[in-house]
Amino acid sequence: MSRIETAGASLAGKYVASARYFESGDFVEYARDDRPSVYRRIDEFLTIVLDLHTREPIGFRIKGFKNFFMNHLEARCRVLDQEFVALVSIIEIAATNAGKVVFPNDVAKSAYKEAYKIAHNDRVELRELPVAA
Repeated sequence: MSRIETAGASLAGKYVASARYFESGDFVEYARDDRPSVYRRIDEFLTIVLDLHTREPIGFRIKGFKNFFMNHLEARCRVLDQEFVALVSIIEIAATNAGKVVFPNDVAKSAYKEAYKIAHNDRVELRELPVAA
């Protein structure tokens, strides 16, 4: 055992579930906990994060976020003087704007419902908003 381990300390921090924006890939990702997972691509916008063993949905990834934010959410945040975006609103707007195009089948419709449920139940917020180029 090292001195750190014997003192009861650990270099591994506790996982804190939070939505993160990744500028290099232009996506937002949220996973409610840190466990082995697989990613299931639903369409060009949504990917669902599934538990590796149970296949239970535990999170989601939203691609093309900066464009979506600038076209649909940035003005709303300014009006409300918010420094965050509730991700449930992103999923609502995407579903409303795309309508039947987003839901060509029951799998896609179910995946959007799961992402919405996770965002709503966990009250997922994004606080690292993208900056306009």
